[in-house]
Amino acid sequence: MELVNLGAVWRLVKAVAALGGEAPLERLEGIYGGGVEYLLGIAVELGMLDKGVRDVRGRRRVVYRLTGRALAALGPAERCPVEVEVRGGLLVLKTPFGFYRAEYSASALLSIAEKLASACGEDRRGLYKRLREGAERAVERARGLERWLVAARPR
Repeated sequence: MELVNLGAVWRLVKAVAALGGEAPLERLEGIYGGGVEYLLGIAVELGMLDKGVRDVRGRRRVVYRLTGRALAALGPAERCPVEVEVRGGLLVLKTPFGFYRAEYSASALLSIAEKLASACGEDRRGLYKRLREGAERAVERARGLERWLVAARPR
């Protein structure tokens, strides 16, 4: 019996959703590395993704598309969901593309918002606003020294 990390498969499905519902294999390999094909195979077996071929500039490329089952599971959420929490005096941002550590500063959040917006095809201003509000809530929820470590860093 083989163990499967369903959390990694779910993050992959959310990443395909963030990329517009369809993603070429090369793009997913660039994000996740060479082991992504195994996760894609599991997602196809679970009925979350369909594998297809698409002609792009005269070349045939393998693409993965969301299925109806995946769309129903994802629900009407934003294209690039981000969760923020405080750990070790830094913000930890959970995105469809992985985890990122950042300082609690406007420049760090804006930089991440621009990168995520270009990857997800979302408006960077709206994404920055959601990141900033999430960071403020995470700092308010932080306990003990965590709150003071984040707040004491220069902004």
